[in-house]
Amino acid sequence: MKNLLRFISVYLLLSICFEYAYAGAGGGGGGGFESDSDGGDILALIEIIYYIMVLIPFPYNMIVLAVLLVILHYSKKSYVARSGFNQLPSFYKSNRAKFPIPLWFKEQHPEFDEQIFLEKVKKAFSEIQQAWMNKDLSKVRRWISDGIYQRFNIQFKMMNILEQTNIIENILIKEIFIDNIERDGNYHIAHVFIHYTMMDKFVSKKYPYLSHGGPLENIEYWSFIRKNGTKEFNLYNSNNCPKCGADLPYDKGEISRCNHCHTITYLGDYDWVLTEITQADDYFNQPQKLSKQGKCTKKIRQELSGIQDFSVQLSEDKASNAFMQIMAAHIHKKPELMRRFVSNSFYESEAKKINAVNYVYNRLYINNITLTDLFQENEQYYLVFSLKKTSQRVKIEGEFKKLDAAPVAENMIMVMTKKINSKTAQGMLYAHSCPSCGGNIADTIDIDCQYCGTPLNSTEYEWIVDILCNNDYYINIYKNNFRQKGVTQLNPDDLDVLYDVRDYAFNNVLIMVAADNNLAEKELAFINKLTKKWGYNKDKVNSMIELAKNKQLVLRIPEKQKHKEKMYTLIEKAAKLEGNISVEEQAILDEIKIHLN
Repeated sequence: MKNLLRFISVYLLLSICFEYAYAGAGGGGGGGFESDSDGGDILALIEIIYYIMVLIPFPYNMIVLAVLLVILHYSKKSYVARSGFNQLPSFYKSNRAKFPIPLWFKEQHPEFDEQIFLEKVKKAFSEIQQAWMNKDLSKVRRWISDGIYQRFNIQFKMMNILEQTNIIENILIKEIFIDNIERDGNYHIAHVFIHYTMMDKFVSKKYPYLSHGGPLENIEYWSFIRKNGTKEFNLYNSNNCPKCGADLPYDKGEISRCNHCHTITYLGDYDWVLTEITQADDYFNQPQKLSKQGKCTKKIRQELSGIQDFSVQLSEDKASNAFMQIMAAHIHKKPELMRRFVSNSFYESEAKKINAVNYVYNRLYINNITLTDLFQENEQYYLVFSLKKTSQRVKIEGEFKKLDAAPVAENMIMVMTKKINSKTAQGMLYAHSCPSCGGNIADTIDIDCQYCGTPLNSTEYEWIVDILCNNDYYINIYKNNFRQKGVTQLNPDDLDVLYDVRDYAFNNVLIMVAADNNLAEKELAFINKLTKKWGYNKDKVNSMIELAKNKQLVLRIPEKQKHKEKMYTLIEKAAKLEGNISVEEQAILDEIKIHLN
């Protein structure tokens, strides 16, 4: 009897040990994934069991084994439940506790009224949708940042090339609330949760293959910035200059500036200004240490304390603006469009790439952009930004062809540089005025100011792009140029905190099974099986399924090679569920296979 008890206990313990090691190392276990473990973890567990059996007398060794069994069992359940997807809000219930407005914020803004602020956000949301549909930002320009303006403006240009329109109807905000308020130097940032439904249709008469859409339900986080210590002026219900009261020009173009006193409205000096629109999965996919008050961000801000009014959010907005200017140069095959925002060396290398471009973008947007590190070298600061962009390329010269089967998310690094002992700028390069003399920049492709002759891309006054590259190039080549280590020394490959290997696979499986616009019973059963096996919240999975049906999910690829291969194995298995792989599913598989290399 004693030996039988020992055998049963050891058997059960070994079973759960193998299952735990398999699940933990492989990102959820099963479904075609192989374990990352080289066997060392499992051998260590077996060794522990052996010593428990040999060194502890019966029946106490059985008690110890039973306790270990329970610990491993609940550790495995805890691991399964830790998926980043379970942090995401659901379409069906938000389960949120009301965000308490921080005491420090109330003390600095005693006049702040949450309901009035949320009414501004609702107006911003509604008018942005209308501006997007009409491809006209003139009515909203006074309260959107440069980065937001350029993101929209460049996409309008791409849509015009493809003769696309986006018809938006029946907009309904189902739930809206302040999710968080952060301090960012002399600025404050309010992040707002918006759950909405609408009819959302992309239509291209010239390229009908690009037409898609229908009823859409989604959750986004809109971020607004405002400078501390300034009197609030309601930019959302007035078209008057907040400083002198004169009427602002109707067609504000790239810059909302008063013609009388030359005040720029969208810098956060007068009202809350929209600086970021983030999808729910990207909003949660950021390490806490990189939040505006995170420990890494604090280190960067401390090093840059000599720069007046430095703001992490506004620096990220400049990086976003510069990135879209570079993309505009790509789209129009005109390198000179990015000339004043980039270094001479970057311009020369990037111009060669642009001249070889033979595609346009059906989709191109920035998921998020985050300041991650700071270097100092040769009397220059270097800000490092981790940038995630989503794009889908199409070829329209000759026969139309999708070069990407679906929109693909890609991690990139942008580095911007500025002199350590820089001069006080008299104008704003990113707001079309010369940083040296403040003169208006009429011709955006000029490299020298027409008034004072100063090079516009001089790091004496402004942050200028030095490099835009993938993570591997930055880690293995560019970073080695610096003799001093970065302030945070973060590895860009480790910034996707939301996604484990299983989560990448699950996201891409949903895109796969929805690719042919027909979710078969076998496919739904497979999704439900993975949902249960990996501990996903069913309501949140159902929300993701709806996004997949409406082509709102994007392919996400891990950075590590072995994770890419495991992800592909599971996706291929999902594609074969119906017995044959559709043309659309095969295209997705081929797309992912390209990224394996």
